[in-house]
Amino acid sequence: VEKPRSLVACTLELVVRVADEASRFFDPNNKNFQWNLFDLIIVLSSWGEDVIRMASINVSALRIARLLRLARILRIVRVMRFFQDLRLMVQGILASLKPLLWCIMLLLMIIFCVAMFVLQVLVNELTDNPDKDLSSLIANFGGLPMTMYTLYMSMTGGISWGEPAAQLSKINPAMIFMYSSFIAFSVLCMLNIITGVFVENASAITKSDADNMVMEELAAQERRLDEMRHLFELAAGPGVSVLREDQFVEFVQQRKVQAYFSKMGLNVQKDNARALFHLIDIESDGCIAVSEFVEGCAQFIGNARQLDIARLRHEIRQVAHLIDRFMETCTQPLPLESST
Repeated sequence: VEKPRSLVACTLELVVRVADEASRFFDPNNKNFQWNLFDLIIVLSSWGEDVIRMASINVSALRIARLLRLARILRIVRVMRFFQDLRLMVQGILASLKPLLWCIMLLLMIIFCVAMFVLQVLVNELTDNPDKDLSSLIANFGGLPMTMYTLYMSMTGGISWGEPAAQLSKINPAMIFMYSSFIAFSVLCMLNIITGVFVENASAITKSDADNMVMEELAAQERRLDEMRHLFELAAGPGVSVLREDQFVEFVQQRKVQAYFSKMGLNVQKDNARALFHLIDIESDGCIAVSEFVEGCAQFIGNARQLDIARLRHEIRQVAHLIDRFMETCTQPLPLESST
């Protein structure tokens, strides 16, 4: 029962989105175009599977239905855009595939060089002392692939690196120092650098995630608006829709309220409370509604924007032009009336 319900719910959701976006639903320029196409394919494949299963056409059709059933697994991808952490983790894994290949190549190069050195020392020892029993070494260093595998397990903790180091010490005690240096370089240096590369890559993905930035900005704006509405309610009183000037000035006298304004990014003090109220009161009727208060305070939060500075310069130029015209008019001689 749950299966048809979920399919019907997904279908209704898709129909509502198609009705809402109309022609933009299939517009490649739409930012949700890929998600829309993905949802459409999932819904159609699910309905196709149900139709084939109910019709019971033939064996080949049932095989197609089994393949379509695999598409339902991809439904989990649909929720990624609604969960920030999940989306970032998936994007981080996908973006780390290329650095992972380079890391594997680097590891193989280093392990290959060390393995060749170990094998060369082992071959020289067998050549100089053919009667020497080195059967314990052959188990871990019996060839190039086996030697590289032993070095890799020593790096990653598959085996204790002390065991192969002790075996190599039978050839030459200096091999313990060589093996210890290889483990120190691999674990303390190379693997930490590789981890740093992956961390930096994940950090860059988080910073460049457009959807993440947009959602965080929208959430921050909504929090600021809620704080302003709560502040208006504290100043005007519960259930009151307008705030008078004397109420606002008296409300700002409290240091707690000043700190609250400062938290939102507004420097409101006792001496500038009336000036701020007059700036917010666009209609100049001595009262401001909650919408006026929220919009007015939002305009004064943050640093001056380039648009605000350009608008101010434009208004200053207009005022200067009017003053120049007024001065020109004042300096012109008045015409004398002729006496009759």
